[in-house]
Amino acid sequence: MDNLNHTERLLNLVYMIQKSPGIQAGELAKIFGRTTRTIQRDIGNLRKAGFNISSSTGAAGGFASRGSYYLKPLVFTGAEALAIFVASRVLLEQNGFPYTNDLKSALGKVSQVICEKDEQFFQRLEPRTSIVIK
Repeated sequence: MDNLNHTERLLNLVYMIQKSPGIQAGELAKIFGRTTRTIQRDIGNLRKAGFNISSSTGAAGGFASRGSYYLKPLVFTGAEALAIFVASRVLLEQNGFPYTNDLKSALGKVSQVICEKDEQFFQRLEPRTSIVIK
């Protein structure tokens, strides 16, 4: 993990502390290919940013997070999902399109994260919408 940029390292640091409560700075330094001092500085920066990270000293000490931090869930409006599906149809109709299975998988995921209030809009229009390219 030594090639991570600073922001990636900070996000991964939060993840590692949540995943392994009590993890020590030395172990984190080895995982991220940094010095213990750099890890301590990173944790200080995370605390300044509002992450509730506690620490304890001694042989059984280490870092722990007193909260769970998640990215906001991805949600598409019905119109956004419709635009993605219609544009995807153009690609899926091309013979030899190399990402057919991946695109179909992605479309399945998009259909699962449509804004609840727009879901009926999408379900009603998607099968009836097409595009003609000249």
